[in-house]
Amino acid sequence: YSPLQATSIIDFWSRWHVTLTRFLTAYLYNPLALWLTRRRLGKGLPGLGGGNARVGAFLQLLAAPMLLTMFVSGVWHGAGYVFVLWGLLHGVYLTINHAWRLAGPKLWSSKESYARFMRPVGFVLTFFSVVMAMVLFRSPSVGAAAGVFKGMLGCNGIELPRLFVEKLGGLGLPLQLVSGVDMPAKAFIVTQLWIFALLAIALALPNTLQVMARYEPVLGVKERPANTGLLPFALTWKPTLLWAFALSALAAVAIFQVGGPSEFLYWQF
Repeated sequence: YSPLQATSIIDFWSRWHVTLTRFLTAYLYNPLALWLTRRRLGKGLPGLGGGNARVGAFLQLLAAPMLLTMFVSGVWHGAGYVFVLWGLLHGVYLTINHAWRLAGPKLWSSKESYARFMRPVGFVLTFFSVVMAMVLFRSPSVGAAAGVFKGMLGCNGIELPRLFVEKLGGLGLPLQLVSGVDMPAKAFIVTQLWIFALLAIALALPNTLQVMARYEPVLGVKERPANTGLLPFALTWKPTLLWAFALSALAAVAIFQVGGPSEFLYWQF
């Protein structure tokens, strides 16, 4: 377990994401890391293997290729500089991940205690790291992303329906942290319920790769034991009439809910 571990929080990557990952790994990261390793060993310097990896070897053989690879990934997603920053941010995430995998276990006396600590910590940290990165990904500029980050951290105060603020009385107003807005309390509650319901779906239900695990949804991903998150049963796709009707109904609802034009995600590319 690492602080930025791979989890099934959300189905982060679809097929083209995995294809891009494989391409960058096979044709950029691996050749670059191999060339740097041979160059370093040729000079008589230690490599990255072994239990006592040095900082210089880590920075040269892992961090540098990782940052360059994720920089290219950011450029692939769009020509805007925000996409470049998004790619570099993921490079930093992955560098921290690998650094912790090397150093973290040494701080614990047993693997069991390390796993107990890192399982919840890694889950929460991964979730919020991805959320922060997605804000940058969808923002038109760094300034816009900074504004969203400030709002997420409560730097602009906390806005609640006036009914709730009146119930608080003088608890939050002297600190100027809570302000009332003209929003019905019912709409606010419904919004919060939707957030929790969708979060439960993202955490509990299997992602698309798990649903289609029996049929190799991605090249090289063979069938594995069912991993459906918090659910006790395996919700995997099968060529049955029940699945056909269910998916047809879901597709019909999705089509009828589509309304108006939408901006192409990679229009800046």
